[in-house]
Amino acid sequence: MKLSIVLPAWKEPYLQKTIDSLLETSELGDELEIIPVIDGNWLETPLKSDPRVKPIYPEQQRGMKGAINAGFLSAKGEYIMKLDAHCAVGQGFDRIMVENASVKGIFDKPSHGTITDGEVGLGSVIGSTAVDTIAEVGATSGHESL
Repeated sequence: MKLSIVLPAWKEPYLQKTIDSLLETSELGDELEIIPVIDGNWLETPLKSDPRVKPIYPEQQRGMKGAINAGFLSAKGEYIMKLDAHCAVGQGFDRIMVENASVKGIFDKPSHGTITDGEVGLGSVIGSTAVDTIAEVGATSGHESL
């Protein structure tokens, strides 16, 4: 698994559109894992089935930080990133993120760690600011809000 994308969501109406965008524009194929964390509510419409989509339904609402931590703990990717559940991405977004993370040395590989005081002990991960950082080194991220 190359890239895991964590999508924390609480009553997020664009979650499926975000997942569809990630799947349709992916150039990593089976090397992509999408982890929607459905925090404290059940979806009115179930998510479309795809082996790359691995939803998590915590038993109780954890809040944004807790949902992100739950997603990071279950992630299998060499790289992990968090994306808002109301975004659309451009063609090859996942490949561009991984190439720039590994080739340019912007981010270290995450070291799946332990939870201390409710926080995941991880090494560097691709986070919300990664789009801006990668844009600075010349890559086109293709990220926009829906």
